Amino acid sequence: MMKMKKIKISRIFFLFLIFPIFLFGESIKNYDVFITIQKDGILNISENINYNFDGRQKHGIYRKIPLKFGSEVEVFNVLKNGKKENFDIFDEAKYKIVKIGKQDVLLENGIYNYQIDYKMKKAITEYGNQYEIYFNGIGQEWGVPIEKANIVIKMEDGKLYENSENSNFEVYTGKKGERNQNFEARMENGKIFISNLTRLNENEGISFIIHLDKNKFGKNILNQTNSEAQRSFGKERNDFKNLALRGISLVIGFIILMALSVYVWVYYLKAKNTKYFDEELSPVEVAYLSGNDDLKKLTEVAILSLLKKKCISIKEKTMKMIFISEKDELPEEEKIILEAIRNNYQKEDKFYEKSLEMKKMLEKKYRNLKKDSKKYYFPFFLGVIILSILFFTTAFENLSIYIGFFIFFATSYFIFLDELSYFRIIPIFFIGILLFNDISKNILYILEIIYFWGLFEIFNYIFKNNSSIKKWIDELKKYIEDKIFKNSWKMDRFERRRIYDIILPYSVALRQNRRVSQCFIKEFGEEEYKNQNVNFFSNNLVINEVQKTFNAVRAKWGKIASKNKRFGSGRSFGGSSGGGFGGGGGGSW
Repeated sequence: MMKMKKIKISRIFFLFLIFPIFLFGESIKNYDVFITIQKDGILNISENINYNFDGRQKHGIYRKIPLKFGSEVEVFNVLKNGKKENFDIFDEAKYKIVKIGKQDVLLENGIYNYQIDYKMKKAITEYGNQYEIYFNGIGQEWGVPIEKANIVIKMEDGKLYENSENSNFEVYTGKKGERNQNFEARMENGKIFISNLTRLNENEGISFIIHLDKNKFGKNILNQTNSEAQRSFGKERNDFKNLALRGISLVIGFIILMALSVYVWVYYLKAKNTKYFDEELSPVEVAYLSGNDDLKKLTEVAILSLLKKKCISIKEKTMKMIFISEKDELPEEEKIILEAIRNNYQKEDKFYEKSLEMKKMLEKKYRNLKKDSKKYYFPFFLGVIILSILFFTTAFENLSIYIGFFIFFATSYFIFLDELSYFRIIPIFFIGILLFNDISKNILYILEIIYFWGLFEIFNYIFKNNSSIKKWIDELKKYIEDKIFKNSWKMDRFERRRIYDIILPYSVALRQNRRVSQCFIKEFGEEEYKNQNVNFFSNNLVINEVQKTFNAVRAKWGKIASKNKRFGSGRSFGGSSGGGFGGGGGGSW
């Protein structure tokens, strides 16, 4: 046992000897940066770095200062522990490298103070009616942690701001691109003091943006402004703004989609308990509401219904419709056709006019029903407007053409169309534009639009299959199926005849007349079928007469026919850590 303990202790001791850097490691104990803004726009910078060598012996440190957007760096003084120190300066891949120390001298472990004094030119940009200094006070490329960092910013011969209320600056900490708030800042005697709150880890730094009035600078400031940086910083701000807007728009879009999901679910629960249409629909109304609303077909259904009610008869040889009687309980649309027959209009233009009058009456009667149905789609219409504004304002720079197309499609749905075909084009249009722009950036938008589209289709299906009239017509189809096609043998002959008389006009309206006629012949025979005047419709004789009448009128009144074809259904500058001039990092060598 003792032997095993000795082996373990010796291994640990061996690790101490071979890997001391893992146990201790280098760090910066204190990093002070003093920045003086000169009236000519040049930044005079002095860095004091207390570097802790705690591992393998090194020659000194090096400092990497980025040369962004053509900025210039002039190093004029380097000290170690308050004394002049040997250093070399060279450029490497858009960096100014300051290498401090001697090749033939190794430093003992411990803390050494390095002071680097340099000037930075062309590090100022214009920002509206002010000048902007976007600077990385503590660079984001140090490969060692920084225990304490302090930045002091001042003007050459005056205050940055008269008081804290007029101050106009922001600070960001963290790695490149981050916007952390690991700092405290204060103003004192016109100077800005910035310090970190907790340790800065490897590759973490402090950046700041300051806006100053132009009257604080001299005329030669123009020699130090950097237009290239100004364009780049503007793009960075726009990118950050767009990123923030994208996040906000996606969150709002998610909320809208959740609200629509609840709306669809609530409507579904309500629709399940909806009562059927209270009124008794006539055969002509069934034809119109089931989409079989051609003018000729509506007239045929009305004539057949009048035949079955014995309000008219048809002479087999002349095919002339004869008025018999009018019943009080006739639907209004059948009364219109009956009036035409009673006044012997069937071979005249007025018969066609009466058919048009019947259809117009149906359109007027059910127009409000169609308008009412649109109000249930209003949440989707409102949702697509909000989503389009949110998505287009964040996904595109030039919006006018896209918004114009959207308004056209959305408006077309409400003004020109009773059907929803154009409304489906809107999400397809959105997805196409987003795919064309940049799929990697817009994938979440596309997913939200697809979800919206799916919700709309689900709602549309629920709405169409649960409307009261739709249920009434579906029940009628089911009734015909059960009574005629499946269970007619359960009724006596008299009851079957009565049911056939009621159902036949409805079967024509629903385009089921062929099957009903076949069942009638099977039940009662060919002779009885002829006696019931049903043969006139099955052989299309009356239909042909109506067609001839309509064709004659169309030839005479072509304009009328074409005319009636329309009838039917907090302030931010947008910066981030590491985004400005200067900064960089360094290490030991």
